[in-house]
Amino acid sequence: MSDGCSVPSIAKPFLLQSAEAKAACVRHDRAYYYGGSRLDRLKADCEFALDVLASPDAEQAEMVFNAVRMFGGPHFRKAGVSWAFGGERFFYEAPPGWEPNFLKRDDD
Repeated sequence: MSDGCSVPSIAKPFLLQSAEAKAACVRHDRAYYYGGSRLDRLKADCEFALDVLASPDAEQAEMVFNAVRMFGGPHFRKAGVSWAFGGERFFYEAPPGWEPNFLKRDDD
């Protein structure tokens, strides 16, 4: 479910080296595995940044938050990294009761 901290291999020796930050990466990967709504993703990314901020790698918190916001979304559709990579689909779940406009009839 987790590869630790998903960063380019060339940067691994320099980013998120503390045990606390690596544990934060595993928790973040767990959230990304299961996916959910846009709000769920934002919450997971904020919790990740706060966990990193509380670690010895605190100076990297803003950078990793921006990275996961830009590159972790379902639009990249990358197994093992993108939002909801553990599910059968790479998109946000719709809110309960929502349906696309094209499915609604005029007489509804």
